[in-house]
Amino acid sequence: LLSIILVLLVKYHRRVIFLFTGEESVRFEVLDSCWIVCCRCGGLCDGEWTRAVSHVLCCWSTGLKGTNLKRGLGQLLGVLPIAVRITNLAVGDLPTYTEAGDFYVSIEVSNNPHQITSVAEETHPKIVHFPEALTLRVKFNPLESNIRFVVKELRTLGSTELCDCYINPMALLKWRHSKNGPMRFKMEFVDSAQAQHFTFPPWILLEIGMDTEFGPSGGSRIRIMETTTGKAREFTPREFKSRYTLLNTYGMHSSEPDERRFGELDRLKRAKSGVSSFAWLILVLVTLS
Repeated sequence: LLSIILVLLVKYHRRVIFLFTGEESVRFEVLDSCWIVCCRCGGLCDGEWTRAVSHVLCCWSTGLKGTNLKRGLGQLLGVLPIAVRITNLAVGDLPTYTEAGDFYVSIEVSNNPHQITSVAEETHPKIVHFPEALTLRVKFNPLESNIRFVVKELRTLGSTELCDCYINPMALLKWRHSKNGPMRFKMEFVDSAQAQHFTFPPWILLEIGMDTEFGPSGGSRIRIMETTTGKAREFTPREFKSRYTLLNTYGMHSSEPDERRFGELDRLKRAKSGVSSFAWLILVLVTLS
């Protein structure tokens, strides 16, 4: 009986994890843990101070000037993800007999939550456009699993997967720097039996580019992108809250504690929590060793 239970747990492990956590996977990686413990001091040092160093010492390189050098090292080692911007997204020759269906694209990157486009309603399956831009967090690591792009058709009860393709993350990062413009990739039928019923193979169009790396601000500054100029502006928490007043879900003014009076107290509470977590981590490591 025990062996049967173990087999069922292994076979349906995603459903078991979802039952207890609400997610289908456990996001735990050894490299991430080592990075947090060894390079971020348990989360107490995010390396933001290196921006001042790179602003002075990396004046010959516009790409490195003002960047977080510690975070850049983590990205180079394949521990931290790199932002990849996906635009000009379109799919075509979808394997469905629907004359006008509701389609969307789901992108699965490692153990991260799936990213989903808007639903293109009442669209002919010959070609479907998606206007939005998506930002993927991809690691430069040969051990990283391939990125899955899957096209789904929305039905009355749930949705149906029509076609998909898998792209190597290291190749995606290479194309990110090449600036080749839109690229069209062949997709495979999810139901291979349908391949003989359709003349053209399904495809997906992507433009792969770079995205702005904001990085963590340490809680001291808030960055807001101005869409009119395309530039980011930084605010202190007090400046931000005075400029953008807090509203309730009806659009009416809502009260909140004064940042000038209670901001420092809030930061001390958060710092205390971080120190406690780091102390527990050190205690566990010492115990295991």
